[in-house]
Amino acid sequence: MTDFLTENELLLKNFRPISTLKAKRTPVCKPKFPVIDMHNHLTSIYYMTRNTSPKEYVDIMDASGVAAIINLNGGWDNLLKENIEKFDRSFPGRFLTFCNFNYDLIDTPDFDSHVKATVSECARLGGRGIKIFKELGLKYRDKAGKLIMPDDPRLKVIWEAAAKAKIPVLYHIADPLAFFQPPDGKNERIE
Repeated sequence: MTDFLTENELLLKNFRPISTLKAKRTPVCKPKFPVIDMHNHLTSIYYMTRNTSPKEYVDIMDASGVAAIINLNGGWDNLLKENIEKFDRSFPGRFLTFCNFNYDLIDTPDFDSHVKATVSECARLGGRGIKIFKELGLKYRDKAGKLIMPDDPRLKVIWEAAAKAKIPVLYHIADPLAFFQPPDGKNERIE
């Protein structure tokens, strides 16, 4: 067996993760004060899928002392409308939905209008912000095959639209140490 593995080569019996986290353990079953979960993916977008109902989430939140959840997978177009209706409108104040963008449009004349329309619609419907996933800078490529980097001038429209709508932008720019270690049976993030 090689030191480095490709997808689906690691057998469960060989999975012996070594945690990179170095912190004191303090089990807290329920917080003393209500908390806001600032990072959650409640809905289907890209490769992340969940079919849990808003009521089921609220029951879990209540049992856990979570006052509100930010859903970072709001999407765009009809999906954004559906997610805000499904979560934010069903349980006001408990869910805060953020919109996303279709970077397949980056090399088209439609990208600027897509971003502006998405942000405008997000704010109009009560969406609370913009989430830029880590795939920007790691996965999304333009027509020339170049990675779209965070400082790409074509993204300026995002910052301008966010400022105009007065909504925040959350941008995933860091990953756990394990993401940069060999993908072997000791890597706690191999999955």
